[in-house]
Amino acid sequence: ELREARALAYSAWAHFFTPSRPQDENILVGAIGCQADKTIEAVNAFIELLDAMPINQTRWDSAHAAILSAYRTNPISSRSIPGFAYDFNALGLEQDPRSNRYDSLQKADIDSLRRFYEKEIQPKSILLSIVGDSKKIDLNELKRIGPLTEVKPEQLFKR
Repeated sequence: ELREARALAYSAWAHFFTPSRPQDENILVGAIGCQADKTIEAVNAFIELLDAMPINQTRWDSAHAAILSAYRTNPISSRSIPGFAYDFNALGLEQDPRSNRYDSLQKADIDSLRRFYEKEIQPKSILLSIVGDSKKIDLNELKRIGPLTEVKPEQLFKR
C-alpha cells in the first residue's frame, strides 16, 4: 500500500510476531524506507493503515496462498531446530506448533483476518522509531502525531 499504491516508500513491510516466552506479548513490527522529506506523509499513512486496514479479497487470496506455500516449502533448518524446540518448549508446547498453525491457516478466510485485525492490531498502542537526518524532517509535524523524544547517535552507541 505505502510503496505501490501511494509511492511513499522505497520499501515497506510489517510482520506480526508471536512471543517465544510465555510472559512476552505479541508485537507488530513494521518498517518504511523513504526519503526524509516523505517521512511525515509516510508515517501518517502507516498509522492510517493500522487504524483502518484495507481488507481486500484479492490481496487476501494472494497472501493466504503465499503463507500456506511458505509453510509447505520452508522447513526449519537443521541448525535452527534446537533453538526452535527450546522456544516452543518454553511456551509449554509439547510439539512443533507449525502443524496446528498450518491447519488453522488452511481454514482461515478473510473474515478471520478481519477478526484478527480488530482484536490484535487496531486497538493497540503504537511506538514509532524514526531514523534519519532530523534536519530534513519536520520535527514540529512529528510532534503533532505524538510525543517526540530525540536521540542523538552518540546515545545509541554507548556501551
